[in-house]
Amino acid sequence: MREQNVKNLEQPSTFLLKEWLTLARAARYLSAVFKEEITEADILEFAMQKLLTLSVYFPNLTKAKYAEIIRYPREELEKCLAKNDLPTELEWILLSPDGASSLPDLMQEVEGEPVLVIRMLKINADDYLRFKGRVKTISGVWDLPMIGGEQLDIEDEFQRRINGSPITWSALEGVIVKRPDGNFCQLQEQYNVKEYSSIWDAQHRELKQHISDGDVEQEEGERLINFPSKV
Repeated sequence: MREQNVKNLEQPSTFLLKEWLTLARAARYLSAVFKEEITEADILEFAMQKLLTLSVYFPNLTKAKYAEIIRYPREELEKCLAKNDLPTELEWILLSPDGASSLPDLMQEVEGEPVLVIRMLKINADDYLRFKGRVKTISGVWDLPMIGGEQLDIEDEFQRRINGSPITWSALEGVIVKRPDGNFCQLQEQYNVKEYSSIWDAQHRELKQHISDGDVEQEEGERLINFPSKV
């Protein structure tokens, strides 16, 4: 946990001389400040509620891709969608009816149908992240912005500490970290190219099946299949 989250609390301590605190130290410090027991699980819960910022320390070089921030105002996006004109600056993916059913804001009128969604991380109403370019290395202390797979990791650790249910699904966008200067990075790891290709082929086969069944119009389906991927 970064020190600036607690530095304004009126409690003299050598803790305030540190740039960041471990979970255990942060729990002890906040317990002393608030004069009640604050557990490490409480701190994880505060982070999930975005009441404080958790950080991760990379003592060694770690592979990551830097993000490009793509700004596309919501009002402009809504106008394009109304004209059925998908902005090529953004990445899109067609979710199957089963996949779309898990969306929290799925409109009732499109239930049971394929749904086209933006396949990019959204950091606010108008800004999205695109990870591209060469894999580089990072080190030191980075914040967890709680917009990607790091949310699931923190939630899973929280559940473990309270003897709750483990998190059994994963985020496709992976773990995202952020520096105070506003730079975002996506942590990289090895993956099986054959397995990745199989997943991609399966998505195309599913889309072609929707076209064959009449769920998606032929022209629209072919456009989605050939839609340029932004990598």
